[in-house]
Amino acid sequence: MIILGFILLGHPDWHGADIKIFDLCKKSDVAETRRQMKELIDKGRLPITHQNVKINVEEQDKSNKEVIN
Repeated sequence: MIILGFILLGHPDWHGADIKIFDLCKKSDVAETRRQMKELIDKGRLPITHQNVKINVEEQDKSNKEVIN
């Protein structure tokens, strides 16, 4: 999905856009998920700032779509 974002950024209509990554995980996995995302960004040498990564925590009474929205 990240590579697709870079392909889109190559199009003139999307020039200057930002790529943001949203991840959904359990409350107990937030630190590990954040570490994994940082590692993927650093190893892939992707031009994404860590501020553009948002970790969302699953909520038992809400659907994943509601949490992300």
